[in-house]
Amino acid sequence: MDSDKLYRSITRSGIHDAEIQISSLESFTKMTIIDNKMPKRIQLSMEKSFVIKCIRNKKMMTIITSDESRIEKSIEEAYRLANELGTQDTQTHFYSGRHKRLKQIEKYKNKQQKIEEIVNYIKNIKDRYIHTINAIIDENSYVFSSANSNGLRVDLKSKLNDFEFDIIAKDGDDQATFGEDGEFIDNFDYERVINETLSIAKSMLNAKPAPTFSGKLLLDERAMIDLLMSLFPAFNGENIVKKMSFLYGYLNKPIGGENLNIYEIPSIKGSFYNRKFDDEMVPTRKKNIIEKGILRNYFNSIYSAEKLGFEPGGNNFQLTMDGIRPTNLIFESGTSGYEEMIKEIDRGVIMIRTGDSPNIVSGDISAMVSTGYYVENGEIKYPVKETMIGGNLIKMFKGIVMISKSQMTRYGITAPKLLINNVKISGKN
Repeated sequence: MDSDKLYRSITRSGIHDAEIQISSLESFTKMTIIDNKMPKRIQLSMEKSFVIKCIRNKKMMTIITSDESRIEKSIEEAYRLANELGTQDTQTHFYSGRHKRLKQIEKYKNKQQKIEEIVNYIKNIKDRYIHTINAIIDENSYVFSSANSNGLRVDLKSKLNDFEFDIIAKDGDDQATFGEDGEFIDNFDYERVINETLSIAKSMLNAKPAPTFSGKLLLDERAMIDLLMSLFPAFNGENIVKKMSFLYGYLNKPIGGENLNIYEIPSIKGSFYNRKFDDEMVPTRKKNIIEKGILRNYFNSIYSAEKLGFEPGGNNFQLTMDGIRPTNLIFESGTSGYEEMIKEIDRGVIMIRTGDSPNIVSGDISAMVSTGYYVENGEIKYPVKETMIGGNLIKMFKGIVMISKSQMTRYGITAPKLLINNVKISGKN
């Protein structure tokens, strides 16, 4: 259902003493599953939902239905229940900006031929150390429309395609696992990604715990992307309002050195995370998040922007991207090469992946190095297991001594490698 139809449903309600907003989301997912030495399997799913919101007397009521025929009835219910059961701690209005109509229609190439190429490529891999290769490729297409009683209407048609490769390597009784994931973009170089995944999985064979010491930590781009994604809730303005983030009280204050620069760009060529507007119909815009180590912005919904005194940030994607987050987030690159960074490590660890997240309230992190290496005197000595890194994120941000010129992009996040001083590393005693 497009935004014009949604708007007509609002006007037919005849409600003038409250604000109404209706959003519709239709999604279709095709999942291609490749199990080791087994034919590919296809799973299909479709979903449709309508979210009706009413703000009346500074209270909000939300009703969700999958039945298009119940939209106008749901408007009446939301209006009636807002006074009785509505949320009081909420935004006071829906967006009423200058634009009245925005459209975004993204076009991407059909991926079926490339998926067949990936299936055949995996089937033909022969390596005595590789025990299992599994892959999942998701093709997600969706249509989002929204309208409100202020006359605003938006329509979005887009896709969000991603991949996941999981590889188990074996050498005798020893076994190592490594997985790679990210966006399945039009120019996806699957051969390079699969071969890198194979190489890392094999390099993790015969791992052992690192010593326990304080030393340098080299965060690979993958670990950086995982870390930044896990920090979205810390930058979420709604958590700042609730004082549930370690970044509370740090606005316009330093949280890192001058080499720390992170910003948001709403449109990058080929990205699935390009957006002209968010799910609240607020236009997106470029903004500095951290500038020369100074925290400049949060990711704001209309609610948190009102509470914090900001202009709405265009970061509420709770329907289309499962949360309050940036569009495309860029961690500015530096000038250092990978080998140069390794040579600067007298004693330390390279972390490629971790499955752990920081505590967003305290900013403390204690994370297992699920994939990584021990480094001594500028040389990689061996892969590590049963090894953890720990510290406080602000202290770690201030301890960044080198940033790589190379970057990697995954899930709308572009990040370099970082070399950080004085990080606690815990392995064997």
